[in-house]
Amino acid sequence: MSKKGMSASMSFLSKYKYNFHKIDKILCISTFIKEAMESQVMFKKNYHKLEIITDGILRDRCESQGKQGQDSIVKSKHSIHAVNIANHNKAKDLETLIKAIDHAVNHLGFKDFKVHQLGYYSKLTEHLQLKIQEFKIQEHIHFYGFLDNASGYLPSFDFFIMSSEREGGPSAVLEAMCHGLPVISTR
Repeated sequence: MSKKGMSASMSFLSKYKYNFHKIDKILCISTFIKEAMESQVMFKKNYHKLEIITDGILRDRCESQGKQGQDSIVKSKHSIHAVNIANHNKAKDLETLIKAIDHAVNHLGFKDFKVHQLGYYSKLTEHLQLKIQEFKIQEHIHFYGFLDNASGYLPSFDFFIMSSEREGGPSAVLEAMCHGLPVISTR
């Protein structure tokens, strides 16, 4: 379960914490997490405490955001515009996204696109920008940083890309789908 942020070598005290007799319910965000909790963390007598509540979005909110008519940030010569909404942290694996752009541009010769990346900067941002320069793909990806109501911009794009190594609940993917965007994702 380490891909989802819980160590496979969980201590007895951590297991005891999840199996504490005063806990009535433990919420899991997916069947995968529930099954991992059953096999690696929970005592069999406590399996009944595990409940699945999947992540979701409010469809009405999604639809109203698309109708707000926000100014498009898609203003360039490229004919295909992709978007990625992810903060600059290890779990979002933006380096894989950058390598994919490098492959498309420098190895396959596909250059008529731009990826618009929205999300909070971090200590990883400088490293990511250096990778972009190293691969000479500055014309094909742009970091905007954090934008309020980023999902309101989704209708401006042709498709959504997610490169996350792991996701709790992929809210940005759900919002992209709500806006009718095709989604390309890592596993």
